[in-house]
Amino acid sequence: MSSLLVVLAAALLAASPVAKRDECEGKVRVHRAWVFRGGATVEPPPSAELVAIDFSHRDAEPVRIQLQDGAGRPPASDFQWVLLDDQGAPVDRYFESLGAAAKPRRLALITAVPKGTRALKLAFQGVCVVDLTVQARGPEWPPLPQVELRSWTRQGPAATALVAVRWLLDGELPTGFALQGNKLRRPIAAIAVDAKGQRLSRGTLQQRHFLVRYWLDADSPELLESHSGPLRLPPLVEAPLPAPLSKALTRVEALGLDSDDPYEARRFGLSPRP
Repeated sequence: MSSLLVVLAAALLAASPVAKRDECEGKVRVHRAWVFRGGATVEPPPSAELVAIDFSHRDAEPVRIQLQDGAGRPPASDFQWVLLDDQGAPVDRYFESLGAAAKPRRLALITAVPKGTRALKLAFQGVCVVDLTVQARGPEWPPLPQVELRSWTRQGPAATALVAVRWLLDGELPTGFALQGNKLRRPIAAIAVDAKGQRLSRGTLQQRHFLVRYWLDADSPELLESHSGPLRLPPLVEAPLPAPLSKALTRVEALGLDSDDPYEARRFGLSPRP
């Protein structure tokens, strides 16, 4: 009887599924890969299409990635990095630095591959290699932002641009550097306002307005960088801001300097309080 039990136990153990070993040791998880549709900074040639790969990582080192097709060939394309939220929705499509000692993040990689490519290998240097199946359909993201300049005014040593923006995501800045001769003036604060730039107002993804502050010297910039291309600036006109708006801009500026979270200032700027 005991020998029969031993035989049965051995048979059951042999039939039990063996847990698959996690080659990535919990440091990386790929959520999905799909043929991408939406706004992207990567432009595919006619023979290629965009794919997006959504993954999470908790590695404490910079993330270094190599992508190959089924034959081991790397794509002849640039990468676009996108910061995602915990559910995989895009937050910042202009995310540039993966950073050393990075906190756990969810990211997407967008690149161009030959049309019809459905098998890819994603190698996380020093961690693991993941085989991917590219799905024909997946999340469709909004277009890239469209920016229009509404006014350009001075408040003492500062200048403020009022811009109207469509399709700007919560983690994205509405404008970039102001070009002043051979000098670049970076935006130091941005807050969401109404269409006239007179009161705080969050707006919607389809239409938002922002006041964007720059510190200047005696000269006035000629151009303002934007996601829609350079915006030509008119001569500066002295015009004070309502006190609640000036206070909110100062608060965003302080958060940008003091906070360890680079997106805290942007979150406050989207829903500013006096």
